[in-house]
Amino acid sequence: MDIKISVIIPVYNAEQYLKDCVDSIINQSYQNFELILVDDGSSDNSPKICDDYAAKDNRIIVIHKSNNGVSAARKTGLDNASGDYIMYVDSDDWLDINTMERCIGVVHKNPKIGCVMFSFTKEVNDTSQVMHVFDGNCEFLDSDKFQKCVYRRLFGLSNEELSHPERLENLTTCWMKLYRSDLAKQGDFIDIKKIGSCEDGIYNMYALRNCDSAVYIDEPLYHYRKIKGSLSDVYRGQLIEQWKCLFGIMQKFINDEKLPEKFQESLNNRIALSIIGIGMNELCNPETDFGKLRKYIKKYISDEEYSNSYSTLKLDALPIAWKVLIFCCKKRLSFMVCLILHTIRAIK
Repeated sequence: MDIKISVIIPVYNAEQYLKDCVDSIINQSYQNFELILVDDGSSDNSPKICDDYAAKDNRIIVIHKSNNGVSAARKTGLDNASGDYIMYVDSDDWLDINTMERCIGVVHKNPKIGCVMFSFTKEVNDTSQVMHVFDGNCEFLDSDKFQKCVYRRLFGLSNEELSHPERLENLTTCWMKLYRSDLAKQGDFIDIKKIGSCEDGIYNMYALRNCDSAVYIDEPLYHYRKIKGSLSDVYRGQLIEQWKCLFGIMQKFINDEKLPEKFQESLNNRIALSIIGIGMNELCNPETDFGKLRKYIKKYISDEEYSNSYSTLKLDALPIAWKVLIFCCKKRLSFMVCLILHTIRAIK
């Protein structure tokens, strides 16, 4: 079975890391692929690097466009893809040399599989941390199991999954998956400026809605480079409003699709756990002192939508530090919440 993979890389001012990324793809042990480099209006040397690679390898397609964000760049790449399966890679990341081969091996065993997922390594400076989605290799080979165990997790964690709250977003990314092409093209691309983060999650919410099978390889086949000054390190003044929009999109989808109650519970848990992201973001605000932070946090944890979410969150499976944090939110102990947030930041 001659399976072609379309690898899509959105490129924006990535000259420092782009060669490492592209080299990790063209040197794959599996060679039946096309590589689509979408230059999203870069102002550095990235466009030339892309063109130089294309001149040497006819499997590489370069598309130059005006800057419009990563989601629009991915969509442009997808619109021009001809592969049977789709893989997204970010321009500052890289793949293990056998990533495609491992994924295609799963496809050969399970023809027409909807999605192949794998774990990844978070690369920060000189440290590497393996990030898991599930504990061990997993197969979800019928629609019911996939919807309950994989698709529902896009909305949030539930039950024993809450023992690893740090894994909340590990499943939502586009870049640790191989998608069957017809499913990938059902994905919806949304501008991160509208929702603040989790644009990958919204894409997958649509792309995987009709997926009926997946396999998870518990091997870190993807390397995610965490760069200082990335989105999580920069203060976003509209994050609360943006996340309200994000949660609203997910809520509307649950309602429109009439998804089971477990999806609602998972979304409520996502909203409840958002206090960490909201707090860490405000601590990036250079104008925030402890008093301003406390006032900000008090307003957030008193919001009706937020208080409704944490009122139903079951604390049993949460790690002790998270239990204390959510307990303080439930009791609206804003001073204690701020102390915990400061402690978390100091540890990081």
